[in-house]
Amino acid sequence: MPIDPAPFLSTIILASAGLVAIVGGLLVARFVSLDSDQQASRNVLTEAQQRHATAQRRRDEARKNLAAWYAQDFLAHKDVRYAIGEGITDLAALRKLGDCALDDKDLAAIVAEAAAEFEAARQYLSAPAAARRIERADYKWRHFRLAARDLPEQRWPRIWRDAFDVIAAEQKAEDAKRRRAPSAAAFDFPSIVSTLPSTVDYGSILARRKDELATEYDRAQQRAEDYDEELSRLQAAHAEIVRPDSRLWWGVAILVGFTIAGVGIPAWLMAFGPADLARVRWVFFAFAAVLAALLIYIGLYLYQLTRHKDKPTAI
Repeated sequence: MPIDPAPFLSTIILASAGLVAIVGGLLVARFVSLDSDQQASRNVLTEAQQRHATAQRRRDEARKNLAAWYAQDFLAHKDVRYAIGEGITDLAALRKLGDCALDDKDLAAIVAEAAAEFEAARQYLSAPAAARRIERADYKWRHFRLAARDLPEQRWPRIWRDAFDVIAAEQKAEDAKRRRAPSAAAFDFPSIVSTLPSTVDYGSILARRKDELATEYDRAQQRAEDYDEELSRLQAAHAEIVRPDSRLWWGVAILVGFTIAGVGIPAWLMAFGPADLARVRWVFFAFAAVLAALLIYIGLYLYQLTRHKDKPTAI
């Protein structure tokens, strides 16, 4: 007499549905926890990136300030300024006239900027309107600077003063000739260099300022390196969190298999109304296979968690 397979199939479906609900709930909880960990890691990483960007910006500002001080110190040498004014841009030749801690790239930019400043000063001071002002200012830069309201912005005031001294001396000599005054001595750059006042003595105040700028740059550089290491470490940690865990995907695969073998197939068979248990007995073996896979998966998962937990931490 054939045995009704409906209770058997119903039992398989209920057992499978319960296991699917339990395993599915655990996987969903794990995914929610993983998403929360990823969000927290992204927030920490964003804050670290902001600190790193701020440290880099401060380091660049400190380097810029220190480079500006070195540039001012280099252009404080009158021989260097007059050499640039004469068109000398060879870095090796200029370094012989004045020590400079800048590298060739930064020094080349400063020399080009100083040469452009000389050219701008010459063009402005050589204009007819400027010539009349120079005469009214008694050929003195201090008076001319106060009277010239349209004077362009000066990146290097010493360069403008040097250009003014050269042009004023030439104009003074020409004015003296026109007035039939005793002829003035011929003018060239070396003679003006000898008559210019000596460069300002860099005393203890400037030395302390240099030390402060150098210390500030070193501190900013160290802070930027520390934040760079922190950012690299957090990025590696974030990558570990974001990277999909293969164990979770194995759990999803087993869950799908359980749903098909334990719920889908028995429900599909019951829809056709089988009359004999012997014909659907094979469903048990499919159920047992996915159940064994689930138990093996749980055992391996716990084993890996225990192994990682017991592994000694490197100091």
